[in-house]
Amino acid sequence: MDVGGTSSVANYLQQVVEIRKQQGEVDAQVAESIRRARQQVVDQGLEDGNKQAERINEIKRTALQAHGGSIDVWA
Repeated sequence: MDVGGTSSVANYLQQVVEIRKQQGEVDAQVAESIRRARQQVVDQGLEDGNKQAERINEIKRTALQAHGGSIDVWA
């Protein structure tokens, strides 16, 4: 192989290395974005669950107050 051919191969390999490095950076950014999105879903679910529990507790408190502090439960 002549010197020009060797230089072309070296340049090509350097481009491949650079592309792989960039792809690794993009993959890391995508993974972080997915992680953040998943965490937002979890946080929202926890927040929704807490709100629902607060509403249920408020209903229970209101019912207890309306019945003098006790509720008869019929099955």
